[in-house]
Amino acid sequence: MARLFDAIQEEGVDYLSPIEERWGEIAQYPELMDGYVNLLIATIRRAWSDHETFSHVAGTSICLSSLLELGRYDDLQELLGIQRNKFWPHHRYGAQALLRQGLWEGAIAFAEAARSQTNPGFYETAIDRFCEAVLIKHNRADEAYRLYGLRAAKGSTNLAVYRALVGQYPNRDRRQMLLDLINSRGDKGKWFAAAKDAGFLDIAIECAASYGAEPSTLTRAARDFLNKEPNFAATVALLSLSSLLSGGGYDPAPNDAIDTLQHLFAAALKIGTLDWARDELGNLAVQRCAPDREPFQKIIQSALTDWRQRAATPKRMN
Repeated sequence: MARLFDAIQEEGVDYLSPIEERWGEIAQYPELMDGYVNLLIATIRRAWSDHETFSHVAGTSICLSSLLELGRYDDLQELLGIQRNKFWPHHRYGAQALLRQGLWEGAIAFAEAARSQTNPGFYETAIDRFCEAVLIKHNRADEAYRLYGLRAAKGSTNLAVYRALVGQYPNRDRRQMLLDLINSRGDKGKWFAAAKDAGFLDIAIECAASYGAEPSTLTRAARDFLNKEPNFAATVALLSLSSLLSGGGYDPAPNDAIDTLQHLFAAALKIGTLDWARDELGNLAVQRCAPDREPFQKIIQSALTDWRQRAATPKRMN
């Protein structure tokens, strides 16, 4: 422990912060924890009492974690009360202390009070997750979902966010959870892939119609669903073309429109809606498009012309 303590004191870049934060659990022996508290607490108290300047004390979490594991809750709260600005990495020990005393509602209130006033959003997710977990543990899952769950769910994609929420609340209606995420977080078009992969194709179409989805994403969906859900494929292909004409997509190429037209025609043929597809494309061919998207509109016009010519050509008798 002594070598770890020296490393934490000397490193200055917090690589060892996970160890520091759980120091009390690692130390285990009360006399060992007491020793580190006695070594640090006076310095921390002195630094935090100076409200004119800020002074970081290496090993602060070692002291706070040890106080928590020792059950010295009053000393812990007294020390935290000195700090001028609330800081969740420190004040979470106070919230945990209240939990261990059975004061779970007080722990939530304490955590809420630790939200940064000077840096809104700072550690917000960590606080949300703490409060959410407390409520779930005390059979208040509906309240946890409503107050924290929709904000706390995280992931690298919107689909990952949705799956994280489903994992946290497996008994809730999955369709409604997706709708709640869309309503609470906005940017509806960006939820197309999540809705599609979750199997809610009607919601996916609504997202696509909001023009926030990438046309290339819609085109791939039209290709992938051509055989299993041709109605969906035809609809999203048309929405992809509409988005391209209105300026959607990052540096699209003319081939994007050609591929999308092929998927649209193939899907429409499968479900017997070629006339509908022609009519919808006819509307796109004459409506005003974004200034730099005329080439895409010409591709649609050309495709319609070729289609009409083929339709007008009499079939040869064998």
